[in-house]
Amino acid sequence: MAAPPPSVPCWYARLESSPHDVAALKRRFADSGFSFDEIDDKFALAAPQFEACVSGDTGAVIDAATELLNAVNVALRLSDRCNGFELLGVVERRNGTIHRTLLCGTGVYRISGGELHVNGRRSKEERLVSLMGRDRRVADIAHALSVLPMTWPALRQVYETACGTMSSKSNPREARADYENLIQKGWLNSAESERFYHTTSFCSHGHPRSSIRTSNPMPYEEACALIERLFWHLVDELEPT
Repeated sequence: MAAPPPSVPCWYARLESSPHDVAALKRRFADSGFSFDEIDDKFALAAPQFEACVSGDTGAVIDAATELLNAVNVALRLSDRCNGFELLGVVERRNGTIHRTLLCGTGVYRISGGELHVNGRRSKEERLVSLMGRDRRVADIAHALSVLPMTWPALRQVYETACGTMSSKSNPREARADYENLIQKGWLNSAESERFYHTTSFCSHGHPRSSIRTSNPMPYEEACALIERLFWHLVDELEPT
């Protein structure tokens, strides 16, 4: 039997997942060129990244699948509070036969670049996955925010990263403190910035001897909502389409 044409996926990642997570993946990554199937009673995902690997290089496909799933998990946890996907192995369909490679355990890889297939404007999750591939700062804060419950140090890290990334100041310390630039962009107002900064400075260091420097501390839930808003503003700014 002849090999399938290039449009037919040859490689699938076989995944452990929940119906909620599968639905979120299909909804949020509609323009990423993914294909879906069921193999051995498990959800299976095919992606352009797998087909780009050298033919027959199972190790490269496993690495590509682990990288992709690591980034997808982060994006879905941030937007849909998904539990995430576990990579069970990869499956190759070629010349009418199926070859399975099972994994004994899962690894963690940083996504290392490469654009996803685009058919129009991608979802924010798709854009985040691409952005994580080329910007270490965004990858770091996305991973920090995906660990629930969010911590005050993680919230402060995102705030300072957003300030520093958007600032035109050359001094890194001054750039991280450049909250006025975010105010000018309309991402937050001066009262929110003041309340968040003093609240998180107090809470990030345990229980300091000094008292909190604001008469109106920001509740944890409000701080989380503010930082999530800033984070997605940052994604829209750096990866608009």
